[in-house]
Amino acid sequence: MAAQTAYAGNKLFLSASQDADVLGTTRGTLAGIALPVSGLPLTLKGSYGVKTSDFAAKVSAYAVGAEYDLSKRTSVNVALRNVSDTVDTRQFGLGLSHSF
Repeated sequence: MAAQTAYAGNKLFLSASQDADVLGTTRGTLAGIALPVSGLPLTLKGSYGVKTSDFAAKVSAYAVGAEYDLSKRTSVNVALRNVSDTVDTRQFGLGLSHSF
């Protein structure tokens, strides 16, 4: 199940999931936000999620990032993500996106 809403250009989304198989049940929740910066071609983004299950350690993760529009169809993206379970993992991403 998921929901998304927008107000004054700001976007908020929430999702929840539940999966069952022979090993047990896995449940997940995720919340995120996208905030355009007034007067700039910049959108700040963030999200947080948690996954629990009957058979594995709890996993939580957050991500923060930004998208800077170079033109109508081209943007530069940067993101930092941290995933915590039995070992903490940090990831950094930098990208260039173009829509044809």
